[in-house]
Amino acid sequence: MKITKKFVSIILVLMMLMTSVAATMTVSASTGKLCDYYATNPNNQVGVKKTITIDGSFSDWSEDMLIAQGAAWDIANHYKGGHENCVLDTYALYAAWDNDNLYVAWQMVNTTDTWAREGDGPLSDGGRVLDVPLILALSVDPSSTSMSALNTEGGPIWSKLDTLKFETHVDHLLYMSGKVGNGDPAMFTAVDDQGNTNYKEGCKLFKSSGIEYKMAEGNMCSSIMGLNYSEDPSDVYDNNADWVDYKTFKGSQGTHNTKYDSFYEIKIPLSLLGIDASYIENNGIGAMLVATRGESAIDCVPFDDTMLDNAKEEYGGANDNTSHEKDDIDVITSEFAKIGKTGSQPTPQPTTPQPTTQQPTTASNLVVNATSNLFPAKTATFSKDTKTVTVSYDLSSAMSIVNGQWSLSYDPSVLKFDVNKNSNICPNIGEFTKNVKSGTIMGAFSNVSEPYDFTSSKNFATFTFDVIGTGNTVVDLNVKTLSVGYFKNNVLDYTNAVKNGSIIDLSKTSGFTGSSLSGVTSISGDLVYGDVNDDGTISIDDVTLIQKYLADLSSLTSEQTVVADVDHDGYVTIIDATLIQKYITGLVSSF
Repeated sequence: MKITKKFVSIILVLMMLMTSVAATMTVSASTGKLCDYYATNPNNQVGVKKTITIDGSFSDWSEDMLIAQGAAWDIANHYKGGHENCVLDTYALYAAWDNDNLYVAWQMVNTTDTWAREGDGPLSDGGRVLDVPLILALSVDPSSTSMSALNTEGGPIWSKLDTLKFETHVDHLLYMSGKVGNGDPAMFTAVDDQGNTNYKEGCKLFKSSGIEYKMAEGNMCSSIMGLNYSEDPSDVYDNNADWVDYKTFKGSQGTHNTKYDSFYEIKIPLSLLGIDASYIENNGIGAMLVATRGESAIDCVPFDDTMLDNAKEEYGGANDNTSHEKDDIDVITSEFAKIGKTGSQPTPQPTTPQPTTQQPTTASNLVVNATSNLFPAKTATFSKDTKTVTVSYDLSSAMSIVNGQWSLSYDPSVLKFDVNKNSNICPNIGEFTKNVKSGTIMGAFSNVSEPYDFTSSKNFATFTFDVIGTGNTVVDLNVKTLSVGYFKNNVLDYTNAVKNGSIIDLSKTSGFTGSSLSGVTSISGDLVYGDVNDDGTISIDDVTLIQKYLADLSSLTSEQTVVADVDHDGYVTIIDATLIQKYITGLVSSF
């Protein structure tokens, strides 16, 4: 390949389709709900009105402040990676408030001392939680824009945590280190209508905003119920699994010493949340604590079963010594615990359904949203009789593609991946290795002698799914590595365009200055554009709905805004209403 310019410009058209199908599964209570040891707002408890001193002690706290109950030793380490340090086992969530502040506390446990020896991996560093991100998620105003957990540049707010997503509403995210005193903890809020934040108006540093948090060694709980022996994460749904009280249980190394447990408390001025005490008491606010390993969430309270959906799989698709749960994509769907007022009947336990195998059904109001760590999202709505969804990613580059690594995650309760229907995922990549597991598809390729030619736009990857569920879900393509290069004097010069899931600024790389990334994605299926009211027909009623929406007389759901955008320009305008009218009268045949 002849190089005529010193600086070669790359144009990659790489767009990841992010199909998010949020499913509403019908599952029997006996198999689809967490066991009785888990609870959200148990006994209708919503915290108490009380002033708390943030002093690194749990003396001000009591069990009547409990708003969410988890379980001990119900985390990924139990199933893979039990030898590792920094056990991030969330157990309980507490709340209080007064006229000036909101107070939240969470109990974390490390019961591995019942079988591990002091100084062993899980008990190293005194068994303490180390310098890893802890996230307190709050939902103060349910009508506000829900946060994306991304910054306005498309990257994660903190560390590599672009794998955490919330379907449950959240409008305040407080990030802090598990090792109090490290880093610059801050509270983030959305600054745009996509729910993204930034490090200026969207960021409130703890130290300058009056937010305080501290940690105490020990445990304030009267009992510590948890799993003893478990081979399957589904035990969290089974009341008859090997549950023990770690306050009294004696393992091979003795009874649990609570010196390995950690209790955190935090104070947040109500003025930062834009509310007062009466708002909490009359409306209630939601809360969830998420513990992470820096790449992915590992446990949370209230519990969400996405914390265990990849517990027995391999980290990075290849490391059998640690769990994929530590680098997978987690989409939180469980309800937050309520503080001040539940707003509804108390929920005895989170209602996140247990993953089950479903028989194929017809799709109803199936919304497919594409998300990615790198590229813009795309949404499509499918008809009730759709049986498959196909997602394609096209790539174009002035450079050759040298190697890459990616993973695609999806909800196996909504979409089914049939290997026989996907024999050639990457048709334009010769040496391609794929690893298919339920909920995750991973791929890797490399060729430094004959890089892959994408000088004209070609299909990079295509995935076809059978539709087996309804509602909303997430299909997420995470491109972890993508290397591009060119031959000069018969020597290949190449560099990373994507590294560790982030786009590299190639303008600082000699020979690649001026390079840029952009993307294109396609999605195929039975798109019912124009049927805004979802009655199975396209009629003047659909036009009327759009007109009322444009006149601010009514609103449209996110699904309706997709099917109403019949000219596919990304907006719902009078042009869309006119096109539907022309379709009804036969002046246009399709959208």
